[in-house]
Amino acid sequence: LLAGMFGYQDAPTVSTLSVYLIYLIGALVLFFMPHTPKAGKSVQPHPSSVTNE
Repeated sequence: LLAGMFGYQDAPTVSTLSVYLIYLIGALVLFFMPHTPKAGKSVQPHPSSVTNE
């Protein structure tokens, strides 16, 4: 049943296992990578609103 629906094999090839392993490592790295918020632009007053004293 699993072989017909999902292409499951009792003895997967080395290339299949290596692709699964590469995918798993990449997914885990992206999942556990710390999220750093992007730095926002600093708010600077418009040049015409600055007064020179």
